[in-house]
Amino acid sequence: MSKEGVIVDISKHSGSGVGQIQSDDKGYYYESNGGRVNLTDDWYPDPEGTYRKLTHTPKGGKIGSINKGGTPQEGFPDLTGYTSVSVYYWSGDNSFSNPLLIQLGIGNEYYTTNGRDSWDNDNQISTTNLKDKLNEQNCKKNKAHIVDLSKQGSGTPYECPSGCNRANIHVYKSDSSGDTITYGHTITSVSGFKDGNTWQLGLPSIKGVNLIKVYWKASGETNPIFILYQTSRQRYFRRNAGGGNSWIEVTTSSKETLRIHNLALDLSNTDGTYSFGGANIKMAVLLSHIGDGCRKFEHSLRGGLFTVNGVSHGITKLVDILEC
Repeated sequence: MSKEGVIVDISKHSGSGVGQIQSDDKGYYYESNGGRVNLTDDWYPDPEGTYRKLTHTPKGGKIGSINKGGTPQEGFPDLTGYTSVSVYYWSGDNSFSNPLLIQLGIGNEYYTTNGRDSWDNDNQISTTNLKDKLNEQNCKKNKAHIVDLSKQGSGTPYECPSGCNRANIHVYKSDSSGDTITYGHTITSVSGFKDGNTWQLGLPSIKGVNLIKVYWKASGETNPIFILYQTSRQRYFRRNAGGGNSWIEVTTSSKETLRIHNLALDLSNTDGTYSFGGANIKMAVLLSHIGDGCRKFEHSLRGGLFTVNGVSHGITKLVDILEC
């Protein structure tokens, strides 16, 4: 390995392709200055999975510098004392072109950029406000904003709740039919959902949406009951009775509240679709490459609650796993 240390390339990820990323029984890696840089990835926050965290760790060597592709990234201190570099991307940034934050080592040392290959230390970021800072950067870099479900078409657009001061979201009364009233939020990309000050769980971020429709009971209930992502493939979400601020993705437009209980979980099901209670529900199955040649598949409702009465892998029942 070069005395200058390895060059960490934050543009590299597990899908970079042959010639850029290699893999063996220890996991994904790439060569740099005669040394090996191991590459792992995970989702943040867990289990919502709004962001991807990619960690670059040199094997038995030091970090010399940080590049993005062939472009040096500036503004960092001497890197030889750090064991790893982690970079956060939005999950909707499939090209991994807009890094949001860089973390040096495993402590609270985070850097942000104005997009010009120069980075500044932000000593206000910690584990307690990391999600908020990522949402703010995502708003600025990817124009992905936060929908406030409580807004009901006052005629005045509302600011993105991320605090980025970059977007006004228009909301209007879409239609009234039967026992529901619908409000449409005009937005192109979404990083998350709030209902007033309360974060909502189970609603994934999305890129390239035309409209978010929020359905309310005409009788005047204080909580919305159903959400529609209006895209080329419409997506439906029913309120989860197991938690007041959580939602469940379903494949039909029935608007009744749903409680997931006594679910037989099949860990071979990477699609995540289950038939339950007369509806096909969609669980999130998030894949992470966690190192040492291991992969993790996490099955969840992105923070929503459900109970399990059995676990299998295909036709094989996995025993000695407690029902929960």
